[in-house]
Amino acid sequence: MAVYVLAGLGLEELAAVFDTAAAISPWEPSAGLHFVLLLGFGLRYTPELLLIPLLHMLVVSPLNIAPLYVLLCAIWIMLGYSLASALLLHKLHIDPYLRRFRDVFRFTIVTFITSLVVSGLYVTTLAAAGSLSWSQWTVQVIREWAGEATGIAMLAPPLLLLLRLASEAKWQDTQEGPTQQIGSARLRSQAVLDYSIDLTALIFAIWLGYGFPPGLSLEYSYFVFLPLIWIAVRHGFERAVLAVLIINIGVTLLVYIRSGNNTLALQFCLMTVSYTGLLVGAAVTERQRVEASLRESQQQYQNLYDSAPDSYASIAVNGIIRSINQIGADFLGYRKQELIGRPIWLTIYQPDWQLAQQWLDRVLRERLVTSENELRKIRKDGSVVWVRERSQLLFDQDGTPTELHVICRDITESKHAEEQLLHNAFHDALTGLPNRALFMNRLERAVEYSKRDEDYLFAVLFLDLDRFKVINDSLGHTLGDEFLIAIARRIEACIRPIDTAARLGGDEFTILLEGIDDISDTIQVAERIQAQLTLPFNLGGQEVFTTASIGIVLRTTSNNHPEDLLRDADIAMYRAKSLGKARYEIFNPEMRNRAIARLQMETELRRAIERQEFRIHYQPIVSLQTGRIVGFEALIRWQHPNRGLVYPTEFMSIAEEIGLGISLDQWVLREACHQLQQWQEQFLSSPADEESAASDSSRAIQSLTINVNLGTPQFGQAELLQHIDRVLQETHLDASSLQLEITENAIMQNDEAASVMLSQLGAMGIRLLVDDFGTGYSSLGRLHRFAIDMLKIDRSFVSNIGTSAVSLEITETIVTLAQKLDVDVTAEGVETAEQLARLRELNCGYGQGYFFSMPLEASAAEALIVTNPRW
Repeated sequence: MAVYVLAGLGLEELAAVFDTAAAISPWEPSAGLHFVLLLGFGLRYTPELLLIPLLHMLVVSPLNIAPLYVLLCAIWIMLGYSLASALLLHKLHIDPYLRRFRDVFRFTIVTFITSLVVSGLYVTTLAAAGSLSWSQWTVQVIREWAGEATGIAMLAPPLLLLLRLASEAKWQDTQEGPTQQIGSARLRSQAVLDYSIDLTALIFAIWLGYGFPPGLSLEYSYFVFLPLIWIAVRHGFERAVLAVLIINIGVTLLVYIRSGNNTLALQFCLMTVSYTGLLVGAAVTERQRVEASLRESQQQYQNLYDSAPDSYASIAVNGIIRSINQIGADFLGYRKQELIGRPIWLTIYQPDWQLAQQWLDRVLRERLVTSENELRKIRKDGSVVWVRERSQLLFDQDGTPTELHVICRDITESKHAEEQLLHNAFHDALTGLPNRALFMNRLERAVEYSKRDEDYLFAVLFLDLDRFKVINDSLGHTLGDEFLIAIARRIEACIRPIDTAARLGGDEFTILLEGIDDISDTIQVAERIQAQLTLPFNLGGQEVFTTASIGIVLRTTSNNHPEDLLRDADIAMYRAKSLGKARYEIFNPEMRNRAIARLQMETELRRAIERQEFRIHYQPIVSLQTGRIVGFEALIRWQHPNRGLVYPTEFMSIAEEIGLGISLDQWVLREACHQLQQWQEQFLSSPADEESAASDSSRAIQSLTINVNLGTPQFGQAELLQHIDRVLQETHLDASSLQLEITENAIMQNDEAASVMLSQLGAMGIRLLVDDFGTGYSSLGRLHRFAIDMLKIDRSFVSNIGTSAVSLEITETIVTLAQKLDVDVTAEGVETAEQLARLRELNCGYGQGYFFSMPLEASAAEALIVTNPRW
């Protein structure tokens, strides 16, 4: 506060030097000091504004007026400047450090008006006190106003600027490093040179305007405007503030030295110069700030533009590239300068030129504000990439399209992934061949083409490997996959590029032969494939051989549906497989009829179980020594509601394929055991010592056995022993009454497991028979290892022993073998007395066939037991 008071009194005394009337000066710098105190340090210092006027007018330079008037003058100064400061800070919200043009503009307007009001009150008070003449009131008000306004303009801005620079310099000193301080020193050296030039220009202008007698004229005063405006335009507000201060001091001193008095022209010149310099400097600084901000924004935009993750470009409507960001140029492998001004066709992959031109024409024709397109671009190095372009069309004031702003995003990876997904969707993942979907698509295309061209011929081949399961199970799935891949390559080598080979799944392949001349072309391909597949495959150092069954279907006018063609080829393939495999079959309508009949039988078989349509017939087994019945074989029959009695040769293989074989075998076992146990209970009540037919039947029934066939699937079941034991317990049938018939193929297929199973069954007391002996592939060397109780000679040998010497010799050999192995023999298919006699000559133990009886229902078999016939 002491500094403020001393400075204010000093400035008052300095201004008094230039007084031309009582208390009237060319400028009043203390007025500027008042605003610095209130704006820079706060309105709380408002009362202190009374000190300088009171001390100056009462103590330093006393006025010859009453103290009351002195107090009123001080009050006008305090109220005027404090209200003006409050208005600036709280209503107009200026920055007290005058950083913006709006702050300077509002400061000059408010201080300009405030100084006029305060000057009017001040002069009025002095006139009322008798210090001034009322006739001079207007002139004195104007002169006082000019002095106050000039004092504010010359002193307040530089002091406020010094306060701002001081605070900023303090912060910068804490932030600057050594490198920044070196740079600041260089800038200060340049500033000293600039200040020297500006000061020289100002001194010359002041001397030129006021150093000669005409200098007191207002017209010559404008010489100082030139360097002031030059400095303000070159350097802005801060340098303009310093120039205003120098001009006020320099002009006043020079005029005072030369003339010793002041004029109104001088005061108005200084006031005009001061405010003009402040406003021009502030405007220039504001413009510089705006330009710097604009440059910064442009640089930030350019940085964002160049560092954006996508490519940005501006393209004229004629296809010329106007601008492109750095990312876009780098993406294409060019420098920005190499692309700007060049046509967009330079970067577009040539096969996509037409697509790009159509897209650009459509955007301009339909005036699409936004659009999107996908195309390929070519880099400088020749590599091709996929991009997705999103564009915005810009228009001029007349609505004419001017340019396109385009954002390009690299979608090469996603395109490759999309292509891979598309490939995966239509190709087999293991072999790379087309899958079912793609094959059916091409087959449908061939069908449609053949509808338009009657001479167009094509064929479908359906291929299934014959021994793939054995190879896959023995070598493992890894080598099994390698095997399928090798198969695919060999199939591809056997067909033309226009043909299609596909893998449907597993070991099933299909081939579409297009544009063939006749069936011979198809047969040649099938034979070529068969020949290729017979060559050995090397899998993991092991040679593997395979064959394939192939079904062939030709396009005819009757099969116009792709699904039907594939189905018919599949039917033909199964026909080839059923006829011995390793061959091909050409489809004919009869195959479809058989397939439909088979499918119908599968359906009816499932329903037959639900409807309990199966029956058991019993065929007697006769001892050839006694001629008496010793047992029965349980034979399943199907009582079809429409076809009547159906034999197992027609349905049992199908039942096994669809998973019903085990269920049927288990049902036959349970029913047969239950039936024999019922017969035993029924005839048990007859006295054993009575000499009657009933007693004979009773004795015979107690020794009867029941033969039940075990299918291959059931024989391989781990739960077979438990199931048989459970059936025997539930039916209360002794195990010795049960005989199980098993084919020699079923035994040989299971080998070691079969040996264990047969031993366990024998340990239960169950007799075991080899059915249809002589027709399978059993090894005589291994036969003795199995716990076999009886061999059943196949009917194909028995039926011909009377006419074929070979059949007789085979039958005799089997009987002799059985005797050597110490097992019994049963001859199946005995139909004549001559055959019976021959068998008895060969010492065959048992016989079975129509000569004795056809298979009978349970009631008829029971009646046969009662009669107890003898042959």
